[in-house]
Amino acid sequence: EPCLAAEARSFAALLAEQNPNPQPCARGPDRGLRAGQLLDFCARFQHFIRDRTMYYVVGSIVHPVTAPAQLSYVELAGPVPTQWFVSHFWGHQFAELCISIEKHAQVVEAVKRATPWRDTAYWICSFSNNQHRVREELGRDWSESSFYLALRSPGVQGTCLIVDERALPLTRSWCLFEVAQTIQFEDEADAGDGSSMRSVSSGRRGGVFFCTRSGIVNEGQAAVDVSMGLAKRMVALRLEDASASNPDDQAQIHRFIRTRMGGFEKMNRCIRERIARALGTAESVAMANFASIKSALAASGDGQDGPASARPSSSSGVGALGHDPGSPGSLHSSIASGLSASSTDPGLQRSSQRGTDYKTDGQRQRQADRR
Repeated sequence: EPCLAAEARSFAALLAEQNPNPQPCARGPDRGLRAGQLLDFCARFQHFIRDRTMYYVVGSIVHPVTAPAQLSYVELAGPVPTQWFVSHFWGHQFAELCISIEKHAQVVEAVKRATPWRDTAYWICSFSNNQHRVREELGRDWSESSFYLALRSPGVQGTCLIVDERALPLTRSWCLFEVAQTIQFEDEADAGDGSSMRSVSSGRRGGVFFCTRSGIVNEGQAAVDVSMGLAKRMVALRLEDASASNPDDQAQIHRFIRTRMGGFEKMNRCIRERIARALGTAESVAMANFASIKSALAASGDGQDGPASARPSSSSGVGALGHDPGSPGSLHSSIASGLSASSTDPGLQRSSQRGTDYKTDGQRQRQADRR
């Protein structure tokens, strides 16, 4: 794409103006990318990216833009300390990843009222890793990898798992490894203090935040259809079925799950419990929103609706989230129950379809294979 090549050169020149003396920095948490930088990148190349995935973005844009300097994109653009780790599937639409991170950053700003959302910093492998030295970035084993160094950094507040209703990241072994590391860190932080539900406002470090294009599931912001689809998928998902392009990577991650996380049965239960808790928050928020809307409608009546006795009772329609089998609230409850049951009932632990392992011209680095 000649036009893309010209745009990439122009963008590289702009980065050079903004950061005229880029320098390599240590692997891991020092290579954070501001949300604003990510969104500016997406806007600049959206005409070319459209509904394409991270495979395309890395192979067709990040790689050529960073090739002259042989640095990571973050080093070229100007790194900042990481605040949040991003776990994602390279086959997910890049634009949806950007929207999900924007939503998360806006929640962080609204709750913490400290940093403008555009300055919230994220570690995203495709931008934070040097795509020209991937083997060095990955290290000799998982404990030396840039992923691990960033994820377990004291300054990182939690993991943003970018998901949709298909839950494709949890069909990939490296995303599973990142989630497992997050849960392990969360358990260590809670040692002697009991388990605690994480939220942006809780002030507790660690935790997996299920980030979608419509908002954070844990915060009750994601669209009902996305939350429901994700929950239904999780009922049948078996993490032991997660795949990796490199068999050695998959064997290493499976060994980590068995020896350090108590095995896949425990890991499946941990993930389902977290989804169920997130759904509980989503249900509470949805019910409160419906109640608020009902109150507003009642207060704004103009006398044409007839007497109160003629209005729909709370046992029908959207007003009966806890009773109507077709309502969002009751479905959330039933699926949450299903998630809980599937953690202990082998009969419900059905094998699920694996996510599509997209292969494009952008998939030419071993790092991409690991996703």
